[in-house]
Amino acid sequence: STIKYSKEDINTEQKNVSKYLLFEKKFKAFNTWLSENAKSLLKLPEQMTIQEYAELLKKYDSKDGREYIKKKLEQMHNTKYVTEKYRNVYSTLMTWIQMDEDLKKNKLIRN
Repeated sequence: STIKYSKEDINTEQKNVSKYLLFEKKFKAFNTWLSENAKSLLKLPEQMTIQEYAELLKKYDSKDGREYIKKKLEQMHNTKYVTEKYRNVYSTLMTWIQMDEDLKKNKLIRN
């Protein structure tokens, strides 16, 4: 028995593949950016996975959001002993973001 696909099914599948390829291209561009701007992070034992990158983009996929992430990654890169203190790029980034949010909350509470 043969499986028949409608034009709609094929178009949907083609759109999904196109979205994935575009996303994969963004992920490669992100890794290229890391290698050019935050090289020391590439020495951490656990690099960001494409799934983690997808999670990151869910929350920070705006121009300001992407700039904020780049700034945090550059700060991590410029931290002395980053390769000795940390193991995982994504976990470290999320921890640093949480620390930022905690600091902002504390400042708001104090003022």
